[in-house]
Amino acid sequence: MNCYKIIKAIDELLELRGVWSVDPVEANSYLERKGLLNDSQSRPGLPLRKLLRAGEIPHAYQDGRCWRIPHSEHKNQCAKVVTVQDCVDGAVALDPVADQKSRILILGSMPGKESLEKQEYYSDTRNRFWKILSALYKEEIPQEYRGRISFLTGKNIALWDVYLSASRRGSLDTNIVSGSFNDIIGFLNRFPNIDVIVLNGAKAADAFERYVEKTKFNPGREIC
Repeated sequence: MNCYKIIKAIDELLELRGVWSVDPVEANSYLERKGLLNDSQSRPGLPLRKLLRAGEIPHAYQDGRCWRIPHSEHKNQCAKVVTVQDCVDGAVALDPVADQKSRILILGSMPGKESLEKQEYYSDTRNRFWKILSALYKEEIPQEYRGRISFLTGKNIALWDVYLSASRRGSLDTNIVSGSFNDIIGFLNRFPNIDVIVLNGAKAADAFERYVEKTKFNPGREIC
């Protein structure tokens, strides 16, 4: 089996989607369409998970019990892996959404419970994030998540959060009591065209201020 071709195909999938990592189910389905690795009808993603367990995709990692496969060129740029057990309530950041055309980075504090469960940014219907973007751009935003991500990349918008992991009860930002930070400096080095950072709430602004203080980071970008 040519694992080099498999890795390159997964890189291609990530570039098409404009994300940093993918789960084995979606990756295996794409590999089957490319004629590289048959999928399992009874347990989707199983053939690829076997390769992951055997260490054939060396830059992949486990986030708690789930496998994540980043771009092979991002293996040294990815945020430190933190398992669910490291967090009081399992609050572990989602992978960033970005590509080389990104000009605006919207930083939250930490995804809510529903977003973490679905692995989708701002999935709670009570959150006004997508409605605000729709109003700003005067466009309808797709209901399907992949369409929403395409909308963001089409507007050169990147998404991420300040916290990599946090101790928090429930989903409210006000319940975050401590946390570790994402590698925002490394992220901005990877995507140098980002020239505006938008902090989408008071907690995100407070966390970003403490990140800057801790790392002595000079953003050199417009902050709003």
